[in-house]
Amino acid sequence: MNPHLSQLIRSFIARVSDERLLALSEGLIKVRCIEAGLSLGWTAQEGAGRSPIGDVADFLTEKHGLLCWHRGPRRRRLQVGSSDVTFVSPVSMSLEIKARPDFGTKAQAQFGEMQCDVERAATTPDTAFLFVFDPKIYLSFSGGKTETRGRPAKAADWFIRNFPPLNEVVAREFLESEVAYNDQRLSLAFWARKEGNSVSGVIAVGARVDSTFQ
Repeated sequence: MNPHLSQLIRSFIARVSDERLLALSEGLIKVRCIEAGLSLGWTAQEGAGRSPIGDVADFLTEKHGLLCWHRGPRRRRLQVGSSDVTFVSPVSMSLEIKARPDFGTKAQAQFGEMQCDVERAATTPDTAFLFVFDPKIYLSFSGGKTETRGRPAKAADWFIRNFPPLNEVVAREFLESEVAYNDQRLSLAFWARKEGNSVSGVIAVGARVDSTFQ
């Protein structure tokens, strides 16, 4: 996996080790990702609409423990839509975030929504996806679910082929692979979140193999 992305995710993981309800909130994941990037000396970009000079954004850095904002022309943009987290300096990176808990309103696989993020990472340079799963719902994505009610979504096929079984993720501190998505190659990485001797969830990250994030 690209060293910039690996560095960010490892910093993120260190910050969420005690977040027991992480999979319930994509907003919390975004905040922790930005905090992780700021701790590495990166600049985050938040879109701020249009002005007489064109598209503008608010830029956030951390200096001597203080958060510093300034507004200026948008530096990084996607051709279609927007990303959940954007960094612009010294690393240029867009992140798509999804969370899937075992309970609550988002406790459904919704493979199509997740596949849209995989598609964007595969087709957009220097874009990655970050998925946070609770352990039971991860089984739906890795083919480990034993319940047979209902027909699996067509979008499930790619995940089941390429997401490793939960026990393999748990057995390794860090599990990495390179897989195909249409005509692109994606680098995937998986971490198991643990609470004592129990598995509290899985973090999955992916980006194009040729991403440089520069």
